[in-house]
Amino acid sequence: MFNLEQAISEWRRQMLTAGITSPVPLDELESHLRDDIEQQIKSGINAQQTFENAVTRIGQANVLKSEFNKSKGMKRIIMMIIGWFAAIGTLVWLVLGLSFHWNFWDWSATWDTGTWLSFLGILIVIAAIWFLAKASRDKASRAMSLLACILVAGFAVSLFPAETTGQGFLARTQPSPFWFRGGRVLLLCVPGIIWFCWRRRRLAQSDSTKGSQALHAE
Repeated sequence: MFNLEQAISEWRRQMLTAGITSPVPLDELESHLRDDIEQQIKSGINAQQTFENAVTRIGQANVLKSEFNKSKGMKRIIMMIIGWFAAIGTLVWLVLGLSFHWNFWDWSATWDTGTWLSFLGILIVIAAIWFLAKASRDKASRAMSLLACILVAGFAVSLFPAETTGQGFLARTQPSPFWFRGGRVLLLCVPGIIWFCWRRRRLAQSDSTKGSQALHAE
C-alpha cells in the first residue's frame, strides 16, 4: 500500500543525494510539494497519483540541482560585484578624506590620530581587495571588478597634476608635494595591480594544468 509520508521522505533523500543540501530551499520545495498534493487530494485524486503529479511539476532531482546551483552562482556573483565596488568606494573615500585633511586649503601634513586611522583603514581595505581578487573566478565579477579598477585608476590620474597657486580667498600659496600626489595615485591604482597579479597567476596555473594534462595524454 502506498505510504505518502514515506514517499515524501524518499523524495527528500533523493534531493539530498542530488546535492540540494541547504535546509531552507529544501524545506521550501517540500512545502510546495505538500501544498500541491493537498490540493489534488481535495479534488479526489488518490495519494499515489497526487504525489507523482506533484513531483513531476516541481521537477526531477538533477534538474532542481542545476537550477539551485545556478541560483547560488548568481547570488555569489552579485555579492562579489557589490564587494568590489564597496571596497573600492571605501578606498577612494579614505584617500580623499586624507587628502582633504592634509590638503584642503593649503598643504599641511598633520600626523594626528585621524591620519593614522585613515592609513589603518586603507590597509584593511587593500587586504579586503586582495581576498576579493583571489575569490573572483567567474567572468562576470572579473569583468565588473576590472571596470571598477580602470575607473578608479583614471580618477587617480586626474588628481595627479599639482594645484595651481594664485591670489584670492580660495587661492593656494603652496601646492601639495610630488610624493603626496604620486602616493595618492599609487594607492588608488592598487586594486588594479592586485587584480592583474591574480589574473596573471590564474593564467599561469591554467597553462601549467593544460601542460600537465598534455603530458599525461602522451
